[in-house]
Amino acid sequence: MAISETAGVITHSSRFPAWARIFVGVLGAVTVLLGPATMISIAAPGWTLSFALTVFTGTALFLFGVFALVVSLSAAVTLEFRIAERLLVVTKRGPLGRSRAQYGFDDVREPSLSMRDSEDGAYPVLTLRVGSSHARLEMTGFADEGDARRWLGRIADVLINPA
Repeated sequence: MAISETAGVITHSSRFPAWARIFVGVLGAVTVLLGPATMISIAAPGWTLSFALTVFTGTALFLFGVFALVVSLSAAVTLEFRIAERLLVVTKRGPLGRSRAQYGFDDVREPSLSMRDSEDGAYPVLTLRVGSSHARLEMTGFADEGDARRWLGRIADVLINPA
């Protein structure tokens, strides 16, 4: 499960499995390198419709490959609501490094719940605003809307009421 509470700490994790990162990274690298190269090798010089379509296809393949490489390098995010310390610890780790930020519960605005559409139906998203810049943190991975509402209430209660 993406969210749990253990020993006075509510933890939410969003991870992209290593095997999926490798797969998407290889797919991106191959598409970036071989897609445009293949299109260039079959292109007939001269501005014909065939040449224009070949250039467009090569460009589209290159951009998809870049997108896949960016996805493969995305960071995993862990939110820890440390109830006794009244701290929210946000840890981001990925292949290119780590970062860690701490926010007092006073710097965290009350969470909100929204439902987002997808091909598989609507899914709940809890959104928090933190820090002076009011950066947005989103939490997903709930079983259903009822589960998300339960965690929304629990997190709101933790943020408002001192331990």
